[in-house]
Amino acid sequence: YAIDQNPYPVWERMREEAPLYWNEKYGFWAVSRFADVWSAYHNTETFSSTHGVSLDMMTDLATDMSYMMIFMDPPEHYNFRRLVSSPFAPKRIAALESMIQAYTNQYLDNIAGSKSFDYVQDFGAWLPPMVIGALVGVPESDRDMYRRWTDESLHIEEGQTGPSEKAQKARVEGGAYVWNMVQERR
Repeated sequence: YAIDQNPYPVWERMREEAPLYWNEKYGFWAVSRFADVWSAYHNTETFSSTHGVSLDMMTDLATDMSYMMIFMDPPEHYNFRRLVSSPFAPKRIAALESMIQAYTNQYLDNIAGSKSFDYVQDFGAWLPPMVIGALVGVPESDRDMYRRWTDESLHIEEGQTGPSEKAQKARVEGGAYVWNMVQERR
């Protein structure tokens, strides 16, 4: 949590002192220089996302969430990506431009005139799930609830490596909502 508040000094130190760092406790390599990250990203035979994509997930959490694309390696990742890519096609996104602009204006209006604000808390955590909710067909009246489930489902208590009770509850509620939405569309 302390590093998350200001990760830049740690990242700089890693790039300078340990650009390829072995973490003994969790059994993974951390790469911190762009060229190395780029190379590892394209070498899925050696480097895998199936054990998690951040330090706090280097536990059984990644296994529990193995149904998520971010925790998949090729060819499974590519197969799932192909299934979900059509809503993100340029024409589909262009059709949502006015809705995205309206959400953007609303969230920026909420912080206009403030001396300071938290970008993630006040803007970044709002816009993506609202747009994704629209892309996957969540009714506008339910998008804030969808956004809340998305946010809460990622919650991890300080000092813990697994999802909190709050996160587990949000995953169950959000999953049931999506399941019901899929059944209605069938």
